[in-house]
Amino acid sequence: MVSANWEGEAALLKYAQCSVAIAELERQANGLEMAASDPQISHLLPRILKHSTLTSGAAIFVQTRLPSEPYEFSWRRVDAAAELLRSRKPDRENAGDEWLAQRLDQIGEFFFRFRGLLLPAMDALLAWRESARIAGGIAHGDFCLRNILFNREAVTGIIDWDGAQRDGFLQVDGLYLLLSSHGAAHNLDNPHYLRQIWADEIGDTALSDRIARLRSESGMDKDDLKFIALLLWFSLLWQHAMRSRMPPESRLEDLIPTTVPIIMKWLAWHKKG
Repeated sequence: MVSANWEGEAALLKYAQCSVAIAELERQANGLEMAASDPQISHLLPRILKHSTLTSGAAIFVQTRLPSEPYEFSWRRVDAAAELLRSRKPDRENAGDEWLAQRLDQIGEFFFRFRGLLLPAMDALLAWRESARIAGGIAHGDFCLRNILFNREAVTGIIDWDGAQRDGFLQVDGLYLLLSSHGAAHNLDNPHYLRQIWADEIGDTALSDRIARLRSESGMDKDDLKFIALLLWFSLLWQHAMRSRMPPESRLEDLIPTTVPIIMKWLAWHKKG
């Protein structure tokens, strides 16, 4: 990605040659077009200036470059982004009906040697989804401080929409914002926090208070929040699968075998309840 002047406008240009990178540019363009259809956030988005395939087979994607201040973690910025998310009105009565099962199938195919471990959690998530009434809308899929632009504590832009979902869960975006932003500042990953949520062991008071606020303002009980965390965990696995970025063996061991027992312990208590 390079900064450029495109017909008199400040722009960012991305060039891709391999099939994986070309597919990512396609997702970027589709996601940005999708997000632009939502008048609640369209004013915060870069505009697409060019997206095309060259005669060589390579692809280019050009978007306007939005001004922003340097990245930094602060709870004030996290809270401003969370407030923006809370202000959005869902436009679908029930989210995820069309794509959740398909996405879980894709995860099972990609992580085939862990499929046996994953299936019980997948089945529990689908069963919960059938009974839960969750309004949805256009979700970002990677909604964290590195993809949100600021002027001091005011949100001025949202970028990188390649993981966008039209019929998505805004609560997942909200939880991801809290965990990923806090984790980047403390060198901790999302599975670390997700395991704490399932075990009721969130130790950081500032983070715990904001998770509780997300739950209460979304009308969720504690189990609903844990299923939202499960949706987020599968979303992280799906991102690895769709981007064909196989993490190293140590990372896989962290994502799946060390996490599933904690999920299953919580689900056992859930079933008893």
